[in-house]
Amino acid sequence: MRKAADRPTRVASPVHVSVSPVMPLLGKQLCEIERGDKGQIVRATRLAKEEWAVAHNLKLANAAANAGADALCALLNGGKLQIYGDSQPADANAAVGAQILLAELTFGNPAFAAALGGEAEANPITADASTNNTGTATWFRALKSDGTEVFDGSVGMSECDLNFNRVAIREGEEMTVISITYTQPKA
Repeated sequence: MRKAADRPTRVASPVHVSVSPVMPLLGKQLCEIERGDKGQIVRATRLAKEEWAVAHNLKLANAAANAGADALCALLNGGKLQIYGDSQPADANAAVGAQILLAELTFGNPAFAAALGGEAEANPITADASTNNTGTATWFRALKSDGTEVFDGSVGMSECDLNFNRVAIREGEEMTVISITYTQPKA
């Protein structure tokens, strides 16, 4: 029988574990380690995922935020800004279903000026001279010139991704967008 002094002490310490050869989880506490009196590892117990000591504190420098904004905005060169009624799909990869296309405007080429501080201002956007349908604008989709989805967002009169002075659209009227600012998240 071991004496109390010979029993392993239970100590939690960071362990470097690699889940794949490409993506090591450096400095994350994934296991609880039991060490013997000479420091040898006696037993390692894997912690539940919710117990991992993981911090998320990524922040971009202005140059990185500008590069990200410029790259995304370049995808919209000569692309379309479509305004829809009804419910917005779960994400920008989802196909448009029965939602009503109310209007379609065209981005310039280039679509946006160079970003500053992670923000890019749209160059003039060609108006839709005659809107497609009557309805209430609830969401928009931004597309590349070949029709590939880039992003979409909410439409409203305030505190939305794209704000209009009114959201009631009537078929056959002209629709203009005066300005759009794309902001690259920095944190």
